[in-house]
Amino acid sequence: MHARGLIATLGLISLGTLTMVGCAASPPEADATSTAPGVAYPVDFSLSVTVMTRGRETDNSGRDLSFGRDLADRPGRYIVEPDGLLRAATGAGATTRVYPPRTKYLTDRQMADLWRKLDWMKSDLSLGDPGEDYTARTDASTAIIHIAANGRKTTRVVNLEEDEWAKSLVRTLGEHAWLSTGWSW
Repeated sequence: MHARGLIATLGLISLGTLTMVGCAASPPEADATSTAPGVAYPVDFSLSVTVMTRGRETDNSGRDLSFGRDLADRPGRYIVEPDGLLRAATGAGATTRVYPPRTKYLTDRQMADLWRKLDWMKSDLSLGDPGEDYTARTDASTAIIHIAANGRKTTRVVNLEEDEWAKSLVRTLGEHAWLSTGWSW
């Protein structure tokens, strides 16, 4: 019995050593300006959209009042990471401070579609990021849209009641996250 434990321990130590050696090599760095194979979006493309709405989002009992509304008219937080991982949460608790749970991996085609939907904002990448100094309007549904691509990043705050491009982007993200029926955070 003692010999089996010793063999198992040695086996785990050997496996741990092989794992550390295998992880020691750095992966080749991707050129941030290149596009993913066979698609038209930068390999470092990432996106964050936070939707903030006016007024109260819960009743006195804490029940979410935004459930069932159009995706562009209820609080939400969507994050798309460069590897295609989509994170999403909607409802009264979805703010810029929320790091949503994993929802699904987007296909290359879906990533390219999102990149195309940002044509109206891509020129801002050359201006740079305005930083954290932006304010959301309290009289309208607002989206804070942050994109990063080609080693650059930028942020724009838009009124979702006036900006059809941004509203379409929010709806697309929600549909990718299977939220069109009104799942709530």
